[in-house]
Amino acid sequence: MNELRVFCRHIKGLSLVHNNIQNIPARFFGGLKSLRYLRLDDNDISVIPSETFHGLEESLRVLELNSNALEEVSWLTNSQCSCLCRPIVQD
Repeated sequence: MNELRVFCRHIKGLSLVHNNIQNIPARFFGGLKSLRYLRLDDNDISVIPSETFHGLEESLRVLELNSNALEEVSWLTNSQCSCLCRPIVQD
């Protein structure tokens, strides 16, 4: 299990496309300190808590949220996500 944790800290890209994800807990991605690119498109996510990406403030550059049922994404403009070069939210 420790090897998995060490491995996860070094993941740079993660695609969770087409997984019927409906919600993401706060701080869910916090252990992925090197994550730069995250694809969550084509799921059924309606709400993403503002703390979901806590811990990724320095690393995350691209966040894809296309084709979800998002109701609120105002947190994308908060300083927590200011590192994003390319937040992608379209339907």
